[in-house]
Amino acid sequence: PGSNERKNGFHWKLHAEALRRYLLLGQGDFTAALMELAQKELDKPATSVSEVQLTHALRQAVSGSSARFDDERVTDRLRARRARAAGSREVGWDVFWIQYALPPSDPLGVIFTPEAMAAYQQLFVRLWQLKRAEHQLGGCWHAANCRIQRQLTVAGRRIRAAANATLQLLLLIRAEMHHFVSNLQDYMQFEVIGRTWDEFAEEAAEAEDLDQLIAAHHKHLALLRRRALISAGAIAGEGAEGTLEEEEELSTAFQALSRVLTRLLGHVHQLCLKVDRIEEMISGEERQTLSSRVVASNRTKLGGWGYTEEEQRKEAERAAALSIHFQGVAQELVALRQMFKRDEAAFTELLPEKAHEEIRFLLARLTLSDGSSAAQGSAAAMTGGGERGGGGLIPRTSSSDVNKINNNNVNGNFVMAATSGAGTVAAGPNVQPVMSLQQQQQQLQQLLQRHQAKAAQMNG
Repeated sequence: PGSNERKNGFHWKLHAEALRRYLLLGQGDFTAALMELAQKELDKPATSVSEVQLTHALRQAVSGSSARFDDERVTDRLRARRARAAGSREVGWDVFWIQYALPPSDPLGVIFTPEAMAAYQQLFVRLWQLKRAEHQLGGCWHAANCRIQRQLTVAGRRIRAAANATLQLLLLIRAEMHHFVSNLQDYMQFEVIGRTWDEFAEEAAEAEDLDQLIAAHHKHLALLRRRALISAGAIAGEGAEGTLEEEEELSTAFQALSRVLTRLLGHVHQLCLKVDRIEEMISGEERQTLSSRVVASNRTKLGGWGYTEEEQRKEAERAAALSIHFQGVAQELVALRQMFKRDEAAFTELLPEKAHEEIRFLLARLTLSDGSSAAQGSAAAMTGGGERGGGGLIPRTSSSDVNKINNNNVNGNFVMAATSGAGTVAAGPNVQPVMSLQQQQQQLQQLLQRHQAKAAQMNG
């Protein structure tokens, strides 16, 4: 067969699109379904995770999303895999990846070489880490605003006051983390994957033979890894874009960025552990309060007093002890925020502006509102406003938005409002200016001082 026939054969476009949608997480409803269905298995230690259970969850995600309408030649190639654990503390989330099966004898292997599939796996791992962090932050919001608030309706007034002060601080920090994670994820999907895919589609359409198509695909993957801040190198021997010195400098910067990003996502996990700790504390108090109420109700039916003095004294001691615990959690939250802001600043400082022009759009996303809209929108977060099931503030800044801001020289008047379910934002000079980072720190410090004052008052 001729070269054009070989180039267009084997439905390579179908499989290239499948790799973008499934390995690069472009199929949003499938990814969301998979995370929900596989969460129980992925929460296990890495050595206890079953590929059989993960594959079952993957098949359910395909059936329960729009992926069920996809070509079976695509969905039948999807496999759930578990990488080898690097340490005893890793869980299923750290070792899970999706394989797009290509047998050695498959003619598609000419285009999708083992080196290319390894690059797709590398990209999947980075995108999956961000998706997991977003999923965790959504769970934190739901726990703080739904489950814990429901449990607090049973608790006493003193405990509610102490818990709500800590929860408000927690939600402020959660919104700042969500600001970072969601904007980095949007950058990956729109500025990196979306743009690079469009460029690849144009080059592939212009390719005159199979060799040119293979070269276009290799260039596509190299640009993806470079723009995703993963690797400055080329794929399968393709030439690099810059000089050797520039490539080494970028590689060093990308390695440092990966380490800092790992720490940042680790802070998200630590925040979720704080939420679990608060929920456990309040659950224990809820059980004891309900038990005491049952005993008091039975005494009242028999004509006696509901609560004895001893029981009231123990309840007061319990409330005082819980207030001290909440104060300790609040101090830990302040320390966690300081570490997160330090690493966030390090991440933006390490971004290599020489890498490509999209970097300035990422910098604009991360630094324009500086996460301060999180503090400004805490009331919206407490009442359930927000997107992606996580509430809070999700600034969305496209390339055109950044150009408008630079041209109009808004100078701090650009404000991201709490997003609705449709993902809309309010922006413009008529909106109240955002608070500076110093003002955020002052507000958090005031929250902690009020919390300590309330705790001292209750203890007194």
